[in-house]
Amino acid sequence: PRPPPLAAADAAEVGAAVRHTQVTATMSLDEAAQTTWDAVVVGAGPAGSFAAGQLARRGARTLLVDRKPFPRSKVCGACVNGHALAVLESAGLARLVWSLGARPLRCLRVRSGAQAAEVLLPAGAAVSRRRLDAALVQEAVAAGAMFLPGVRGSLGPRETRSAADRGVD
Repeated sequence: PRPPPLAAADAAEVGAAVRHTQVTATMSLDEAAQTTWDAVVVGAGPAGSFAAGQLARRGARTLLVDRKPFPRSKVCGACVNGHALAVLESAGLARLVWSLGARPLRCLRVRSGAQAAEVLLPAGAAVSRRRLDAALVQEAVAAGAMFLPGVRGSLGPRETRSAADRGVD
């Protein structure tokens, strides 16, 4: 379901802020390593950023990491389906999607030669992944999550020896 639109000036202001904002680290890697986290979310796409924001809103010390600097371009169909819009709406974030210049999706047109068909779609929106991801990271940070772009996350046993001790350059 599409929420009431923002006033044109509000939508332009939010959209412009995301387009021109570099999403930077909120702490250093060394600081992150010295902190005990309740949750570490690896991947700052829509799901990861949303999860980090929700955890932070509930008081969890949350670190959000992504291997790429932000904002970054991503190969994507740029579609947010109706269910995802409903989840964002339940968290008070659906208006954000529309403020980024999203366009409603209502149908898919397919063509083969002279034949064409139109398939109706449930509620959805098309929006730039670059802008959506950046906006959701900003929302997570505003909720209290810490963000580290340009770092890789992996699970495994804690390393007790330094890289030099293991013979790694």
